[in-house]
Amino acid sequence: MPEFFCVQQARQQNVFFLVADPLWIIEFVADHPHHDPVAVLLSGVPTGIDLRQRRPIRPSSVSRPTCTFLDRSDAIDVWVRTRAGEVADVLTLGNAVKLAKTSLGNSFVAWWCDPTIDLDLHTPPATFGNAWPSEVDKLQVDEVAFYAEYAVWRAVRTSNGPRFVLIEELTSKANDAKQARAVHTPARLHGFQRFSSENTGQGNVLLREWHDGDEILGFTLTKEQR
Repeated sequence: MPEFFCVQQARQQNVFFLVADPLWIIEFVADHPHHDPVAVLLSGVPTGIDLRQRRPIRPSSVSRPTCTFLDRSDAIDVWVRTRAGEVADVLTLGNAVKLAKTSLGNSFVAWWCDPTIDLDLHTPPATFGNAWPSEVDKLQVDEVAFYAEYAVWRAVRTSNGPRFVLIEELTSKANDAKQARAVHTPARLHGFQRFSSENTGQGNVLLREWHDGDEILGFTLTKEQR
């Protein structure tokens, strides 16, 4: 449960801190005569503080992953093609796997999904992995993505039914392709324990983003490392 602390700045400006896991401080400045710290928070303890020295705090038991980021190569100009359409079947993880395999073939790095809320589930479902899920998996999803080294297949549930998009990088110019800038961005899997999904474990991934000017057309995961 979050803990609340009340402090007092110079000139009687009241400042409230909400400390929530993993102990990153969220600040709310209450500059109003009715926002008295003692009246709002009965357990508040006024104290002096220099807000210029604000910083995140963590308990000593929490440590960062020791793994380093994956190396990234320089950005290059590429040609990408986008294809979109409707998903005829119910958007389950298994149905999405069958459609994505048709588009991506054996070029596969990882997958991710956002499960539909299901109060009948008794165990957190897997939402990320580096092997194809089962084609008969009945888990209903609101969004799902399958990443290949130079392509991504995504599907999402909308008010007009589920739809998919395939973004693939081409080896040469084509009439139905557009030029983009391929930029690599390293990221981490933090391995948080969540009630809504299975723990992914710690690791590293390398994103390949397709930029069109100031916009991002999409991205894929070119590498996944544990």
